Amino acid sequence: MSTEADNDKKGGTPFRIIADTLQRLHWAMQGVRVFALVGKSGTGKSYKAKLVAQKFDIPIIVDDGLIIDNDKVLAGRSAKRELNYLQAVRTALFDDPTHRQEAIAALEAINFSKILLLGTSDKMVQRISEHLNLPEVSRIIRIEEVSTPEEIATAKRSREAGNHVIPVPASQIEKDYAHILYDRIKIFLIKRGFLKKKSHDIIEKTIVRPMFQQKTEMTADQKIAKAHKILMESAKKFDSTLKVSHVKIAVASDGLLTIQCRLTNLPDTASDTIHAFRKFIISQLQESANLQCKELHVSFRLKPPVKKAKRGL
Repeated sequence: MSTEADNDKKGGTPFRIIADTLQRLHWAMQGVRVFALVGKSGTGKSYKAKLVAQKFDIPIIVDDGLIIDNDKVLAGRSAKRELNYLQAVRTALFDDPTHRQEAIAALEAINFSKILLLGTSDKMVQRISEHLNLPEVSRIIRIEEVSTPEEIATAKRSREAGNHVIPVPASQIEKDYAHILYDRIKIFLIKRGFLKKKSHDIIEKTIVRPMFQQKTEMTADQKIAKAHKILMESAKKFDSTLKVSHVKIAVASDGLLTIQCRLTNLPDTASDTIHAFRKFIISQLQESANLQCKELHVSFRLKPPVKKAKRGL
């Protein structure tokens, strides 16, 4: 039989309901405004969150179960570390009482007048607001308002390849999330149109691969086959006159690829061509299938010289 204290932790007793209501009223009376950035999964919300926050002078971002104050994680647990998708959704919604109270306590300990919630729907951000005892969402910003169709399409391709963004520097999460940390990026963003406000700095974000997604990790043989196909198709896109042969692909224990290949029919500017070719292939491997290339060795043979026609006597 559960005790009253146990029920209180679940948020079901009259005492907890009254306390939550008073907290919500307190923040409303303090003039706290709740903003929301809404867009379907994988459309680049976390990527654009920092710019939206800068636009409206919002210091606090709530994203996938984390409470973020500027570039610092104050509290919470990232949904990216959950073992299945359903649990990840619950974490993003602060459904767990302990997780929820930790987040609420962190917000109570700081002064803020604006907060930005990220979610896939209006209903989701309203639920997050309720679970954190915040006032009702006063403004909803659609991802289409802050991203171009091209940017959204790029974000979707990145998500399909397994990349998820957390809008904080890697130093903030690598201790607790080293097992899912995938890459870190620094981006200099020029703000135009809706997001234009100040000429701002370089924004650092972290790319992770969620635990619930790693269960679908390709085997070494699948990676080799996929990489070979992408290499051959990408080489044609790069320059259909080049011929690729002697392809050897290996997968290291850390999952990174080592590729060897030979290019023939190269122009005289072989070094420039090879540099551009390597850069293009590596980017195609990552964007198309989330395959990371540790080494790409390219040997080459130049085009045969054009024979000059013999002049008659």
